[in-house]
Amino acid sequence: MITRYRPATDAVAFSLMEYASLVLPIASYVLLEAINGKVEWFFFTSPEWGIATVFLAIHGPQLFEEEMRGSGIRLSAMRLRLIRNIGLVLAGAALLNSSLSFNQENSTKIGLRIAMFVLSTVTFFVCVGAAHYHHLAGRPSSTAGST
Repeated sequence: MITRYRPATDAVAFSLMEYASLVLPIASYVLLEAINGKVEWFFFTSPEWGIATVFLAIHGPQLFEEEMRGSGIRLSAMRLRLIRNIGLVLAGAALLNSSLSFNQENSTKIGLRIAMFVLSTVTFFVCVGAAHYHHLAGRPSSTAGST
């Protein structure tokens, strides 16, 4: 039986593992706080999700750059700076939102925090997954021709 090498599957798995390593510690902490505090919606509304957004917004562009360089694809310095700066702006906005939420929480702050987290999650998966796919797609398959 011939097995085909599937770089897309590996890229998704890589992205999931990187995402889990960044978000799982924060999700665990928030879950424990929600359980111990017996606050029903705390898991979804916690300001700590802003910290997860910061991790994703800063680590995502770094992984993107590393994987693209590993694939041999050259990106202009201006594009890399743009990607990093977008991540820094998102991280700064998430930190500001989280710090303001500790003083006085409202639905607008919660909504913005959730939106920034979703945006950073989607951006993380698209950038890291695509870059890792390009990194893997150029590599020859070690299982090609196997039976």
